[in-house]
Amino acid sequence: MNDHELETALRVAAPPANLPAGLAGHQDRILREAAAGRRRRRGGRVAAAAVLGVALVGVGGSAVAGLGGHETPWGWIAEQVIVNECYQAITVSYDPPLTEDSAIVRDARAYLSSIDIASLDHSAKEAEYLEREHAGEVARSEALREQDAIFATVFLQLEAHLTALGYAEELVEHNVGIFSSSDCSR
Repeated sequence: MNDHELETALRVAAPPANLPAGLAGHQDRILREAAAGRRRRRGGRVAAAAVLGVALVGVGGSAVAGLGGHETPWGWIAEQVIVNECYQAITVSYDPPLTEDSAIVRDARAYLSSIDIASLDHSAKEAEYLEREHAGEVARSEALREQDAIFATVFLQLEAHLTALGYAEELVEHNVGIFSSSDCSR
């Protein structure tokens, strides 16, 4: 089973997420604003409404904080947002013993927020995914393939950046990563 098959199986098996009261309208507003921004920039990747603060409820009920200030339709704050035909939000994730105040988490958030998604060269990952699809892997839509390629490229750059800052390779590989949520279907 590859990563995409596992992701699909988990998504199908997961219980439906109940949105907090009033969040459905909030989600619609964010998506409308993102779509309007995309039209203004002719298909460019635009951030949703910028907000300062901390998201209190993340996907699955976990609390996350964001320095990027991109409000998501799911009610949490992301460091990065990708908008093409779909909407994808990316934030830093971490495991114990790390906390929100850990230096590596702060550095990861700052770096992720600083990446210029619009000029990111993700063509190698996109070509790799297309080649896998031709070899029989689960096919993706063009928009999802682009988002997956951007996500993978950002992840590799984040790992390289944190390692270059002198953080232990094991800590970087096992305790810090990125999480995303998308409204794109395969």
